[in-house]
Amino acid sequence: MTTEHVIPAALLGKLESKFLCKQCNSLFGRSFEATARADPIVASAVRALEESNPDLAATLLENQKVILGGQGGPRRGQVKKGVARIITKKLDDGSIITPAPEAKSHIMRLLQMDGHSPSVIEVALKAAQQAPLNRRISISPEIDVVTWSSDHVELDMSAMNIMSPLVPAKIAYEFLAGHLGDQIYDKSIVLDDIRAMFLKGEICEHDVSVERLWAKNNGLFHGICFEGNSPNAKVLIRLFGTLAFRVTFKRWAIGGARFVYTHMIATGEEIMRILGDNSAGPR
Repeated sequence: MTTEHVIPAALLGKLESKFLCKQCNSLFGRSFEATARADPIVASAVRALEESNPDLAATLLENQKVILGGQGGPRRGQVKKGVARIITKKLDDGSIITPAPEAKSHIMRLLQMDGHSPSVIEVALKAAQQAPLNRRISISPEIDVVTWSSDHVELDMSAMNIMSPLVPAKIAYEFLAGHLGDQIYDKSIVLDDIRAMFLKGEICEHDVSVERLWAKNNGLFHGICFEGNSPNAKVLIRLFGTLAFRVTFKRWAIGGARFVYTHMIATGEEIMRILGDNSAGPR
């Protein structure tokens, strides 16, 4: 078994459990969990964190699609290693928009295709590197270069996607797994069907319903609460305070203590407490 984040690490989750095999952990991490941070509510959380905790905000921003604004107009980009860079694109007029780290190789290749000598290419590359911002210069008879500056960066909301319901469903399932211990590995039709749902990568409404809610934000936190059985197991999930889900397992009920977990994101504090006991309830 490998260490698994019950709330995905992509969403700054800290709660861990040795619950999944390496193969499943990798599968979920690169599929529906990988896109979780593209939810608009996560984007709002980035804004809330940027002033109070820029390091955490930077973690959420990594790989996010952004819009860079400046004199050259708005350009789509992506955050890589903490730096917002425009995405390479060829325009209808044949010009190429490219991030600075890639510009040198693009220019060199174009000059080589035009048959220029190494010495001419070296002079042209130096001229491109020293070009003043926001001004078009000619570095060869065929190539003009503009180094556009960007004065602001904002998230590309058109690239945002609503979080897959598999994410809260998996959080709820793994939280209940912590209640059950080794019983989560039992062979049963219900558990086998739920496990198959995650492996298939599609919510099965016969087994699970996921209701997306909106909560009043009382702070920047993650929370998970097993609400009990009515008649089947329900789990309430809060992500970044405002985004909430109620996950209902339609054919599964468990007994025992009911736990609630809270993770204060800005401070890293984690709290686990008991709400009550469902010992008399079904298993």
